[in-house]
Amino acid sequence: MNKLRQSGGKLFALSLLCSLAALVLVICRVRVEITKNAVCPVMSYEDISSLAEASNETAYDWCVALSNAGLQGVLMTPEQMLDAQTMKTIADAGLSPVQVGGLPQSGPYFFALCYDETVDGTPLPGIPSTVESLPLEEILQALHNSDSFLVLVENEAQTGMLLPEGWDATHFDGKITKACWLNSRIRCSAEKLGYAGMEETENILFRAVIDRGVQFAWIAPVTTPEGKTVIERSKYVALLSGLETRLKHAGFSYGKASAYAPDSLPSFLWILTGLAVLFGTVLLIEKCFRPVSKRSILVLSSIGIAEEAIGFLAFPHLQITALALLAAIVFPCLSVIHLGAVLSRADRERSFWRWAGGGCLGCVGFTLWGALLIAALQSGRDYLLVLRLFRGVKLSQAAVYLFSVGFFSRMYFRSQKPVPGQKRSSFRNRYFRNGLLLALFLTVGVIYLLRTGDRMMPVSVAEQRIRNWLEHCLLFRPRAKEYLIAWPFLGLAFLFEQRGKTQLSAFFGAFSGIGFASLVNTFCHSRSHFLISLARTGIGLILGFVLALILIGILHFAFPNHNKEFSNDQYHSSSL
Repeated sequence: MNKLRQSGGKLFALSLLCSLAALVLVICRVRVEITKNAVCPVMSYEDISSLAEASNETAYDWCVALSNAGLQGVLMTPEQMLDAQTMKTIADAGLSPVQVGGLPQSGPYFFALCYDETVDGTPLPGIPSTVESLPLEEILQALHNSDSFLVLVENEAQTGMLLPEGWDATHFDGKITKACWLNSRIRCSAEKLGYAGMEETENILFRAVIDRGVQFAWIAPVTTPEGKTVIERSKYVALLSGLETRLKHAGFSYGKASAYAPDSLPSFLWILTGLAVLFGTVLLIEKCFRPVSKRSILVLSSIGIAEEAIGFLAFPHLQITALALLAAIVFPCLSVIHLGAVLSRADRERSFWRWAGGGCLGCVGFTLWGALLIAALQSGRDYLLVLRLFRGVKLSQAAVYLFSVGFFSRMYFRSQKPVPGQKRSSFRNRYFRNGLLLALFLTVGVIYLLRTGDRMMPVSVAEQRIRNWLEHCLLFRPRAKEYLIAWPFLGLAFLFEQRGKTQLSAFFGAFSGIGFASLVNTFCHSRSHFLISLARTGIGLILGFVLALILIGILHFAFPNHNKEFSNDQYHSSSL
């Protein structure tokens, strides 16, 4: 970091100064998010009645048992709310009605459901298909005239909300919150992954709150993978009780959910945050294409400022998304450059732990800097509610990985220059090893991208059970690619460079780029609370560096460094 500050001091200082605006945005975001720690589990009256009938019990008995276990509300249509006996059953059980359809009166209003949204051609479960849609203007006017707020339900892919065709919720100036629901794809979770009961259903709902920040958990009748509906009341009671216990440990509790108000922060905070990203981009260009004249840097900075002004004036939301993507690429790449600079200054006389520890902190610091900017850019209500998404996850992951491989490959191949007395045939044989190395980098890169998002390459049963176990033990599960691969490899890069094994150091350093990209990507998903993302990152760093210390200790005692002098193939980069 010292070298980056010395050579790009003004750009570094400007970007750091503009980042103060990002810090303000993140603080404001955290202040809002910490008020969203109440989770409201709900079920529809239609589902409760059908389960009670299937189990030869009364709806009242089910309502009482579910209420005692933590159920907060019952989804009801206007017709059901007009039925005195039904309302008495709900009230006597200690539950509150949650309106679905009709004109909103007060409290939470499940907006999307009144439009009979379907999944795979079937209506949403538990809501009668006879609920009639009302004109949108009439509903919005009723929302303004009451103390109601919209509850938008996640779509099947959990990447957006169910909305009426042609309506953009980002233009709604009332209060909004979001709900998860056990849709047809994930409802068949009982006895899944080898569990005896509804443990996986509990895991799904827990992740919805922790990973996606939902406040309403809509529980539908759960089935086994074979399609058999679970009708035992005790299992639903256990589901609600177990989920409440886990959420309490994570800082959440059952209660009355709140909603997000429209953004009220001044626009210049986002503009300054964008400038921090642009100055960081110019700094990266200056590091990659040295020497760069001061005039060229001034021209690039001026172009960036002009683009910033035009972008926020003409296309503000597109500009924010583009800047977030840029930050997800630029700052991890700056971490890679910093790592290369620190490794090139290896000194046998210096304390290894001080040298390696300072280098690791610098690398993580640059990446967390980018994470702060991304979290600030996506601190608006539209991103927190997933009405707008971060675009370019795979692009950012691929760009950082390729940059890391390319950067350290230069370091690796330059160290292969033949030395006096070395046989020519030995030097030629390296082509074969280099080909295998490139094939390994390519294979890892493909698997890495396919596993991003868990969509293209599914997770095995064993791995999913390990993930669930980590969530039970640590609450916020760290990413395996960080604590199992990137951070241990980062420690090994320092160890081998200190011993003069530059080729091995470059090899492990290249894979460290996976960690930088993964860390910043954690904050690209703004639907997760910022402090939870920060905790998840911290746990991954602790586990990863503990594993790195173990590996370094094993290698140190198994292969003691008898030769204190650096080997002849050590590479000192003159371009960093």
